[in-house]
Amino acid sequence: MTGDARARLEALDPCKSFCVTAPAGSGKTELLTQRILSLLARVDRPQQVLAITFTRKAAAEMRIRLLTKLEQARRDDPVNEPHEQVTRELAMGVLKRAELCDWKLGPGSFNLRTIDSLCGDLTRQMPILSGLGGAAELTQHAQPLYEQAVEQLLDQTSSDDKTGQALRTLLLHFDNDWSRLRMLLVALLHRRADWAGRLGMHYAPEAAEQALVATVTALCGAVLGRLRCALGSRAPRLLELLTHAQKRLGQNTAEAVSGSLTAWSAGDVPVWQEAIALLVTKKGEWRKTWNKNQGFPPEDKTEKQQIADVVTSLSQEGAELLELFEECFRLPRVTVGDPSWELVLQLSHLLPILQAQLLLVFQRENRVDYTHIALAAEQALGEDDDPTDLALRFDYQLQHILVDEFQDTSDQQYRLLSRLTRGWADHNRAGHSPRTLFLVGDGMQSIYGFRYANVGIFLDARNRGLNGLELTPLELRSNFRSTDQLVSWVNRVFSKILPEQDDPSRGQVRHVRAEATRGADAPSSIEVHVIEDNDGSAEASFVTERILDIREQEPSATVAILVRARSHAYPVM
Repeated sequence: MTGDARARLEALDPCKSFCVTAPAGSGKTELLTQRILSLLARVDRPQQVLAITFTRKAAAEMRIRLLTKLEQARRDDPVNEPHEQVTRELAMGVLKRAELCDWKLGPGSFNLRTIDSLCGDLTRQMPILSGLGGAAELTQHAQPLYEQAVEQLLDQTSSDDKTGQALRTLLLHFDNDWSRLRMLLVALLHRRADWAGRLGMHYAPEAAEQALVATVTALCGAVLGRLRCALGSRAPRLLELLTHAQKRLGQNTAEAVSGSLTAWSAGDVPVWQEAIALLVTKKGEWRKTWNKNQGFPPEDKTEKQQIADVVTSLSQEGAELLELFEECFRLPRVTVGDPSWELVLQLSHLLPILQAQLLLVFQRENRVDYTHIALAAEQALGEDDDPTDLALRFDYQLQHILVDEFQDTSDQQYRLLSRLTRGWADHNRAGHSPRTLFLVGDGMQSIYGFRYANVGIFLDARNRGLNGLELTPLELRSNFRSTDQLVSWVNRVFSKILPEQDDPSRGQVRHVRAEATRGADAPSSIEVHVIEDNDGSAEASFVTERILDIREQEPSATVAILVRARSHAYPVM
């Protein structure tokens, strides 16, 4: 077999779970179709195969594609390409299974959903757990509802309890600027999918604070662990120099850490931040000089040379180390009494109460947002140690789950998927009919961070599996869409832009080289033009002229113009 044909064939094994990296133009949709057909031929009911797509359009297109392949197989239409023959054989298997099990295959036979429709279905089946007790209007414009919830919370500012105290502390931090505090709290409600799972209304304020401390502590520990590896044997000397500098400045925070180099914990973040400040400037560049302001007066020539030697050694390791230093600088200081950390703790106390206020607004207005539906769906399935009846029923109904565009999965969606598949690993190990998970995505195409997407989830699932399920990683490299010249250009350019290694914790994705299956394009098929233009008129004129030239040479050619915003297209049109 040539190219990635072996990976495509392996992906059809209905007894195994996979995480497939499928870049643009790699034939992902055909592979998903084949995988669904291979699973349908083994289940008792078509609904036992759940395919989750990113959009309703993608779900509708997949439904039409499945029906078309089955109808073509029923008519025995001729096929020419090898991959079409594979699809035909799989479709014939589904038709035989349908006849055996007396299925009436039609548009409603296939369990194809978006994640939003799945969440909505789960919530409707458990209306009490949703907090509303019945159907509510779904709105995409929830800003006024958030503002009402914030106002209700701010009404408690004058109370003598801990909530009032927390609000007054925040107001003091914002110089009693109520509008700024309102904006902050409204923004937090917009992004509550990021925090509601740990700090939401189902947690006591004290428990929310503990959860926040645990999360931030783990984050700091992970970053400091990478710093420890990067510094290696230079760490002890760096701390000795920091201790020397702090004594010159009348400080001593580094001395305790330098005596116990095993203390790479969240509480040590301030010390390492000060140590890094000896190595780099505020602009993020390697420091070249030291003076009394850093704790090295003119007479400390030996210590200056020693710190310079450390910088020289570290600077040879590339820009990645400077990026790590910057990440360390951004870590919060989990220190009792630190003003910034105390404000975070005050917020963690308020967030459960703020979300409860929002639920009251939802109940009064009989309207909810998408985030509420998603969080309610997660709750409707229950905790791992206390699954709901709905979760048990879904567990019985589902045998296989496929997820498209998995690189754009959010933390909340990941938790939902984990609850849908809990117990599957134990089920498979017990020797029962395998339950499988099939994840497809491309980390290089993860663009929905503003919708809470976390590409690190895709990378972690590929490397470690999901919820105890072992996922076989596969990579598709063949590109059936673009010409060899275009694919080669993308490989050459993006291999320099993207990092050499994946880093799930930082959302960094390496470049996966594609292999073109089409021939070369015309020599001038790729052109880059840099236009210095403030108002965009020169650029619009250039693009318009190029389109006219193309139309004159190729009257039947289609032309696409990509712009950052719709308004940018008006000068061209």
